[in-house]
Amino acid sequence: MRKKLGLVLLLIGILIITYQPIMNHVISPYFLKRAQANMLQLSNEQLRENQTISFDDAFRFEDIDQVSVLDPFFTVDTSRVLGEISIPSVHIHLPILYGTTNETLKVGAGTMKPEQKMGAGNYALASHNSRNQALLFAPLRKMEEGDTIYIRDDRYTYEYEMISKEIVDPTRVDVIEDRGDTPIITLVSCYSEDGSDRIIITGELVNKK
Repeated sequence: MRKKLGLVLLLIGILIITYQPIMNHVISPYFLKRAQANMLQLSNEQLRENQTISFDDAFRFEDIDQVSVLDPFFTVDTSRVLGEISIPSVHIHLPILYGTTNETLKVGAGTMKPEQKMGAGNYALASHNSRNQALLFAPLRKMEEGDTIYIRDDRYTYEYEMISKEIVDPTRVDVIEDRGDTPIITLVSCYSEDGSDRIIITGELVNKK
């Protein structure tokens, strides 16, 4: 009896220890990449139609949760997809979705302001950090000045060049505000695992085609 109880406790301990790594590095990436692939394959006509759709409560910054284990069981609303972002140097390729909610940040990059336009003003995007350093915006910390950031909608591809990287307090909402006449992009994600700070990547528009 004691041997059986010991074996059960051992198996429970192994399950507890391996649960997060298995979810974050095997199970969740599989379902996440399938969902992202579906969104990245939307036609230009669908992306154009999505730009006319409005959503209530799309910018719920106060409801954003920290993620220690990526949830593989989520629903994806493809009508939120506006385009995609690609950063070849750190292997980021994600759909861009309208709004900053737990749902959008778990699957791609969410827009941070209601009326922002690609290639104009300060185009701000946010996504979750991840303990799997290959997913979502976790690779941002590996970026270096001069790296190229591409975003695209149904008509154009916008090319930005990274000009700065900084770690800031979560209260620094000024980082997503417009800055003069130069079109820029701002990428935002948690930096520390406890969500106590943010990594901010800024790039300047250098080409539109």
